[in-house]
Amino acid sequence: MKRILLINDLVNCGGTERQHWMEFKALRQDGYDVYSLTFDPEEALVTEGHKINYPIPQSDGDKALSRLFVLPKYRFIHSLISQLKPDYIHLNNTFKIPITVFDAIRPYKNVQTARDYGIICPKSTCVHPDYSACRGYTHDNCIKCSLSFSEFIKYITLRRINHIRTRSCNTIVAPSQALASACVDNGIACGCINDMFDFTAVPQIQASRVEDVTAKQFLYLGAIGERKGIRPLIETFSSLPNDGTWNLVIAGNLEQAFSAEFQVLMNNVSGLPITYMGSLDHSEALAAIEKAYCVVVPSLWIENYPNSVLEAIACSTLVIGSNRGGIPELIGEQSLLFNPLDVNDISQCIRHVVSLTDSEYQAIVSRKQTEAKSNNNEKRYLAKMIDIANLPRNTFDEEQ
Repeated sequence: MKRILLINDLVNCGGTERQHWMEFKALRQDGYDVYSLTFDPEEALVTEGHKINYPIPQSDGDKALSRLFVLPKYRFIHSLISQLKPDYIHLNNTFKIPITVFDAIRPYKNVQTARDYGIICPKSTCVHPDYSACRGYTHDNCIKCSLSFSEFIKYITLRRINHIRTRSCNTIVAPSQALASACVDNGIACGCINDMFDFTAVPQIQASRVEDVTAKQFLYLGAIGERKGIRPLIETFSSLPNDGTWNLVIAGNLEQAFSAEFQVLMNNVSGLPITYMGSLDHSEALAAIEKAYCVVVPSLWIENYPNSVLEAIACSTLVIGSNRGGIPELIGEQSLLFNPLDVNDISQCIRHVVSLTDSEYQAIVSRKQTEAKSNNNEKRYLAKMIDIANLPRNTFDEEQ
């Protein structure tokens, strides 16, 4: 039985962690001996079994040193991996102790998935202060982006880390072609393997979203912050006629730095059908997606391959979104994309989807769901990853 080790910084946080555990579950079901290694300071110490966690809390000084050196206090990772003797290692996020992790995995067959633009941008957003797109740290002067202390440390160590990353990782891939191309543009060889998605975990909704409702509900679901495009989104809906044909629901964690501005924005839309639901757990989020006419992904920063779009597609809900990063690859139709900095462009996109007939709506969501089930299913993803590792396939079918 081939042994596979999956490594990721955190246990439970966001899309990367869901991908980590989906792969863990799928590989175990297909007969591999799978282990997970994480370094989450919010989780308990677990040193035995298939789910191992070594909590690593870090001060700013620890973060800086861990991005420069193999630290003696983390040498246990080398011993742990040598005891496991994995045939293959898959790395996801490795921001906490990157130099130590890369040094530890070097003797083994491995691949890393670049989960966000942190591989080429110390802020992980890949946008300038005015939210225009950036090409990455080898092309632009990151100092001009008003870096925090932690981001400055990332900036001055990023070149060294990527040098060691490319020497230690046999293969680097990204879920979106946009990020893969950006990596190549910054001197990092990178391929593209789209993320998997478990469509069986999402109820299939076939009900009409057009003719059965008067007010079409638009849903924003995610972090509530400036970088996510909340301000232009609210401004756009505030400019639309309040004629009972639409409402906007915003749900997610409100970032503290954006709290005051968000309160002002919401005060200014008093009397309009714009509401904030607060934070939702995953099951509540899926229920909100199923109820919505359209999910909106207006990110100003450059997203990689957001799970929220796949979740909406799985729920037979229409998605419109920003025309940057990996979002266009998921949405696929120009008429459903907009410039997130242009209120008029966002408004035009909204007006377009509101005008869709029931048959037009159903044709779009059905086509997108068929494409996603073919492209993002677990068997296809695992086949590609195992092929990269040059390991024998177990029980899953040949790639379709």
